[in-house]
Amino acid sequence: MQLPSSFDYACLSMYTECPLKYKFHFIDELGSIYKQDHAYFSFGESIHTTLAELFSIREIEQRTLPALLNILEKHWISCGYASKEEEADWKSQAQSLLVRFYDSADITARPVCIEEYFNVSLNGSVITGKIDRVDKHKGGYEIIDYKTRRTLLSEEEIENDFQLAICQLACAKKFGFIPEKLSLYFLQFDKIISTYKGPENISFTEKKIEKIISAINADKYFIPTPNKYCNCCDYNIICPAMGIGLEVIKPSSSISGQQDESLKKVISHLELIRNDLYALNRTVSEFAGILDKTFLVNKLLDVFLEVSKSNKGFILLKSGDSFQISAAKGFEKQEFESDIKFSDSGFDTTEIITSADSLKHRIPFLKSCRVPCLILPLRIRERRYGYVFLFDKKNKLVFDNYDTILLSNLSGIASISINNADLYEAAIRDGMTGLYVHSYFQHRLETEMFRAKRYNSDLSLLMIDLDYFKKINDVFGHPTGDKILKRFAEILRGNIRKVDIGARYGGEEFAVILPETNISGAVKLAENLRSLVEKEEFLICEQRIPITISVGVACWDKISNKQTFLKQADMSLYKAKSCGRNRVCLFE
Repeated sequence: MQLPSSFDYACLSMYTECPLKYKFHFIDELGSIYKQDHAYFSFGESIHTTLAELFSIREIEQRTLPALLNILEKHWISCGYASKEEEADWKSQAQSLLVRFYDSADITARPVCIEEYFNVSLNGSVITGKIDRVDKHKGGYEIIDYKTRRTLLSEEEIENDFQLAICQLACAKKFGFIPEKLSLYFLQFDKIISTYKGPENISFTEKKIEKIISAINADKYFIPTPNKYCNCCDYNIICPAMGIGLEVIKPSSSISGQQDESLKKVISHLELIRNDLYALNRTVSEFAGILDKTFLVNKLLDVFLEVSKSNKGFILLKSGDSFQISAAKGFEKQEFESDIKFSDSGFDTTEIITSADSLKHRIPFLKSCRVPCLILPLRIRERRYGYVFLFDKKNKLVFDNYDTILLSNLSGIASISINNADLYEAAIRDGMTGLYVHSYFQHRLETEMFRAKRYNSDLSLLMIDLDYFKKINDVFGHPTGDKILKRFAEILRGNIRKVDIGARYGGEEFAVILPETNISGAVKLAENLRSLVEKEEFLICEQRIPITISVGVACWDKISNKQTFLKQADMSLYKAKSCGRNRVCLFE
């Protein structure tokens, strides 16, 4: 067992919380078995990087609010979000948070340290970390640590904050000055809470760190410490303290050398099973709630590669009567034929292919064949969704029966997740137009109103009606009317943002929710849609059918309820129709 020689705040604090959790994470490296991006990490990192660049601007007059929001746009990390809607929500939160920060913080400050990474030696060990910011005042230096969490720490927790103490030690060791003011800036609350620690705290922190490191180095068994955080621990499924997992086996003096080697092999194999149980459990918990299919499939491939210890792979999903590559890692586009011809009749079970000729025959769209290849069908009973193809196992290892059993279980989880995403998409989309259905529109409008009020952002709504559509149905028939509805839906989808919510409100009436859009922006979009439809060539039986739309626009006042907001947009639409149609009217 190789113990680390460098330590940071995370590993030191984790060991004091629970030695077994520390071992799982930093020695067994179970976190790397299932290493996934998460929204709150991306959100926090984006905020930290943005603030660091803002205070790096030397010319104070250039530290404007638009500049700050542009920096966020540049540094925004689009990883770990379960859907475009979720990412838009987090991004909206980040923008609102930075606006509040800009209005309340001292934007003219000139920090002496910004995003400063450190490595300091301490009695043969290395302490690593990062200091968000250090300011210099008349009374001395101040460490400021940004927090994006949504809860405040207690006064006692701040007084004993270990991370601030390590940053203070780093300043003393690396820069030769001791900040006595240690502050946590809770960005969600626009609140700075400070504590004061003199030079004597440096010696106290050194002794505390040395004590923890000494305990880690001397620890042979890493006994779990049950605590109030056990239920939310990533590793509770395999922890013996929770009643599941491997008990710590202590060597006995009565065991011979040969028996000892045999025992080590057994323990090693059991640890492998334990690690894979952890990976499967994390997969279930992670993917059960992901309903965005594109995002889901890419994440699934990452997990298949991690768990199988493979460098390359791709997922082939069925689309109608054909297949398409939905996710690929380790391959270039030119390695695949543009025309994917694939018969799924020959892959009923998980299979390891070791012959290059056999692989080329069965997967003809892959130009460069690599063997061995592990193929996993994605299916639930007789319903087949596609396949996972894995290649190039790390460390020159080969796929074996254990891989087939473990990964077959994983493919079952993946199939259920894909099925859930398909069912959800079918439930919220209108079958004819591909736009959202009325019920989903109502749900999203409530969500967007809540978010607009919480972050004091704009929210607008369009109500759209196809003019004289009943006459079109009466003269040309409903199939012709359906074609026109489909074409209008294509125009609508192609001219709204990803964060906008376009829906079929009912019949020939449509609605669009426009987050973070004021009345002028909403009117501009409405006029653009009206003009595009008016110019569109709606050809039916080689005859041009003129189509126009009427649009009602409303911007939420953050006071009215949902029914009133909808009524305002509907009244605007009625006004547009009563004034002659083919026009945009807004609620005033």
